[in-house]
Amino acid sequence: MPWKLITIIFFIILLLFFVGFNLDNKTNISLLFFSFKEVHTVIALLISFMLGVIIAIPATILAGRKKNKAKQQKISKKQSKKKKLESISDESATIQESIKKD
Repeated sequence: MPWKLITIIFFIILLLFFVGFNLDNKTNISLLFFSFKEVHTVIALLISFMLGVIIAIPATILAGRKKNKAKQQKISKKQSKKKKLESISDESATIQESIKKD
């Protein structure tokens, strides 16, 4: 059963009921020097939601980049530690070989 599809359809139906019951509701929206009169409440809510999404997207992208940068730094630290260990083991191997030769 495609539960994701059923859930999406359910929320769309719920949204349509919300819009249908609020078509007659109107409100005034005042911005500093300008005022919108008799704006449908549903339209005001949808515009507010879309503005929130538009503002949240860059913040989400920046947070993802910071996480990726931190992961890259951890990986580079691990690689540098691994290289140091390899060089130490190579040095110890050459020292052991020189001791055996003497």
